Amino acid sequence: MFSVLGEAGMVIAAGLSAFLLRFEFDIPPYYLQYLPLALGCWLLVKLTVFHFYDMDRSSYRFFSADDALRLARANAVGSALSTVLLYLVVGASFPRSVLILDLLLCSLITGAGFLAGRLTLQGVSRSHDGPGREILIYGAGQAGVSFLAELRANHKLGYKVRGFIDDDPALAGIHVQGIKVLGRGADLKAVCARTGIT
Repeated sequence: MFSVLGEAGMVIAAGLSAFLLRFEFDIPPYYLQYLPLALGCWLLVKLTVFHFYDMDRSSYRFFSADDALRLARANAVGSALSTVLLYLVVGASFPRSVLILDLLLCSLITGAGFLAGRLTLQGVSRSHDGPGREILIYGAGQAGVSFLAELRANHKLGYKVRGFIDDDPALAGIHVQGIKVLGRGADLKAVCARTGIT
């Protein structure tokens, strides 16, 4: 899960980096006084917005394109509301370039956090594949990918996916979630003979 503590760390990292990059790692005292206020504002607003968008209850394992879009919206809304609040409290003297940098960096860092979590879990799943009955999955679409994810998550089933079979010629030879599409349905006997899968 994308924990609140993890979110807070990424929000702080993005905000601090925005200030450092804007002033080339030498923040003038006049603007340095805004840093604690800005960090507090970003934490309060963005964590609230992330919670509203259910980001703190989203799973790394099943992070999808829809989740990425939802995360982008949460970052945009959080940054917009933070900007309004900072301008109400500080006024126009707050550096606008810091706000833009914060939006970009927070989007990048939170997106990378989700991606890293998913890749880590996938790596753990693959490392635990171990011995098992080797099988092929017929269909490399969403259903096949979901089935693969279930087999990787539930090692007690005792299956190890050796490849996909799919009738779409455009998919021949490509890798889906690290598993190669070995051929079409018409090639099934030849693929089984070549791989030894029964």
